[in-house]
Amino acid sequence: MSNRNVNPSANISRAWLLGLIAAITCAAAVIAVIGDYGGKLRLAPVRQTVRREQATGRREFPRTATDASGAELILPAPPQRIASQALATDHLLFATVPHERIVAVSQFAIDSSYSNIAGIVRQLSVAIASDTESVLRLRPDLFFASHRARADHVDLLRAAGTPVFRVRTLYENLEQVKEALRLVGYLTGEDEAAAVKIAWIEEQVRAARSLRPADAPKLRVLVLTAFSYSYGQGSLLGDMIEQLGEINVGSEQGLSSYEKIGSEQVAAWNPDWIISGANPGEEKTLRNRLLGDAGVAATTAGKTGQVLVVENRFFASMSHHAVHLMRQLAEAMYP
Repeated sequence: MSNRNVNPSANISRAWLLGLIAAITCAAAVIAVIGDYGGKLRLAPVRQTVRREQATGRREFPRTATDASGAELILPAPPQRIASQALATDHLLFATVPHERIVAVSQFAIDSSYSNIAGIVRQLSVAIASDTESVLRLRPDLFFASHRARADHVDLLRAAGTPVFRVRTLYENLEQVKEALRLVGYLTGEDEAAAVKIAWIEEQVRAARSLRPADAPKLRVLVLTAFSYSYGQGSLLGDMIEQLGEINVGSEQGLSSYEKIGSEQVAAWNPDWIISGANPGEEKTLRNRLLGDAGVAATTAGKTGQVLVVENRFFASMSHHAVHLMRQLAEAMYP
């Protein structure tokens, strides 16, 4: 069976399909998480690829790409009604595509605790892609879903003839963020806008690195969330720490990308710096709580007050906005 998604005419009644979707929506609760509707694919995302062999220039269509689930999508023309279901793709779209072409965003796009575009979205006539039925009523000609989105939602959208593209929304490093920008630029016909944003990321990285004294000894930095989780190998935060020339303590200690740790481990690992994230206005409260923890208090970071708490919209970002954290960390460590 072909895995190609070419936006065919729906073979079933639209009214019947909407009725089926409504029944499914009522029967099952949607578990909301940053990045998708909830649920996960059983398989790890495959490498997203694009094919340019049909084009003699970057702006030409049709364009073909393979998404994170291995499904191939062919777009005959630049999409003009684009919907997004994940905060990561919301951010990518608003960085590359004219806002009038975006018809729907995720429910997290208007949450200023995690969204960097909340103020912009609230000023626009943009719908919330809260469920499959609401998306279908908008009739998008391209729908971006997370690689972790529920399969039943994606299948129903495709059955109705909506072009769906699953995008990887968990990134291990800044290179994957740049790759996602290129991909979104390619699919929307906004290659140049994507290239501009990628150049901006690279400039921000250079600026952050330039703050580090050339002869400075390596600092050991521990990422510690408000819920006592840390980021180790294969995490975007760890990559940015290492790109600054420092040591990510989580990776040093063999942690996975996201793993719970105890106060005793924090004390034993003795980081020079601790970085965490909080909702706007709660940074000082969390910093004081961390400094009051017995494990943190026993570390070099705790004794010297080298605990940095930044807004979650940067700390937890899975987009180009994460690079702001890299700059803030550099400014704190190399005043």
